[in-house]
Amino acid sequence: MTYLGEDRKTGATSHDYGHLMPAASDYLARQALVQAVTGR
Repeated sequence: MTYLGEDRKTGATSHDYGHLMPAASDYLARQALVQAVTGR
């Protein structure tokens, strides 16, 4: 299981092979937004 942060329950990245959990969705959206705005 892959997770973000310290808490495995709230930081879980997915619950199956095709759907992201809120923590992972938030992380990916922020990374994409930063890349789109800054070009990094």
